[in-house]
Amino acid sequence: MLALLSSLFLAALASAACETADLNEDPASPLRKLPIYDQDGSGTCYAHEAATLVNFELAKADKKPRDFVNPLFAAWVRHYEDTTFYGSPDNTGGFSADVIKSLKKMKYCPQHLVEGCLIDSKKIGKMNDAKLVHFLEKLWENYSSFSTGDAYQEAIDKTVKEDDWIKGDPCAARALAENLKARHLEAISGNEVLKYFFDGCPASQRNELDIPDPEASSDGPLEAVRKRIDDALTRGAPVGIAICAEMLDTPDVRPLRWQDPTGFSRSSRGNLKKPCGNHAVTVTARRELDGKCMYMIRNSWGADWHPKNGRCACITVGGTYEPECKKAIFAKEYLGCWYSDEDLMSNVHSTTIIPEKK
Repeated sequence: MLALLSSLFLAALASAACETADLNEDPASPLRKLPIYDQDGSGTCYAHEAATLVNFELAKADKKPRDFVNPLFAAWVRHYEDTTFYGSPDNTGGFSADVIKSLKKMKYCPQHLVEGCLIDSKKIGKMNDAKLVHFLEKLWENYSSFSTGDAYQEAIDKTVKEDDWIKGDPCAARALAENLKARHLEAISGNEVLKYFFDGCPASQRNELDIPDPEASSDGPLEAVRKRIDDALTRGAPVGIAICAEMLDTPDVRPLRWQDPTGFSRSSRGNLKKPCGNHAVTVTARRELDGKCMYMIRNSWGADWHPKNGRCACITVGGTYEPECKKAIFAKEYLGCWYSDEDLMSNVHSTTIIPEKK
């Protein structure tokens, strides 16, 4: 009897500490105006996380979708003087805060102008933003590895034959590569190619980003991580986090230990005996489900992504919001998936939050 009372007390305590804060629920929520991004395998998760945080603030200020920040432009702005715009695999969390600061410093090209800069190349290559950036990077990477007189042709052949993303439509990829050559863009990095494209959006046409500087925190005690996330959700703000990527697709498997660049390590309760991949996502909700405190992660792997055995929220084909989408056939798009407090917090190793304006 005592054990039963004790368990009921603990359950009630957990429930009280897990008040619902769901930023997806209200049809007028800024999140409902934003697309579910799809980075494919481009390695730009940090820029997609940054774009989600920034565009939430813009949508909150009643901006139109055409004014939003494009994740590809966000990645490029952060690396516009580099040869690559892929993020550092060891600094995904803090990196998104750097992206936001770069957007504030350099201003941003609105979505419709970014599309105008890229549309011809995307049509020729039959590619979305993520595939285009991946192709440009791979083409340059392969070109740099050859020293023959026909290095560019060698690079094209290697890219369309060996890259799983490209070989689905090699003719379109070859057509784009030849188009780049006709514009004398065959011997420069993917980032330099984008610089050429984005010249179509000069500084005079870019928008000021009038939001507070982001606050980034790396790791720390579990209680402090939870408090940062909870405080933001309670006031109605999403939280960018860096986590172990493996936990997203395998909710029943957890890394044994994560070691982040700052040297802080945290053991977790799982059994995945290999290093975890770094990934940036956004926390958009907290609520109790079946007696457990759960947090919703908004990912950048497309609106159809959801773990096979995961619990996910969706917009149904009828247009209603369901915190738990029971049948996949009724899901128009998935807004995020739920992870328990104990699973999520043991895997978070940095947070990025845009504070309220003072």
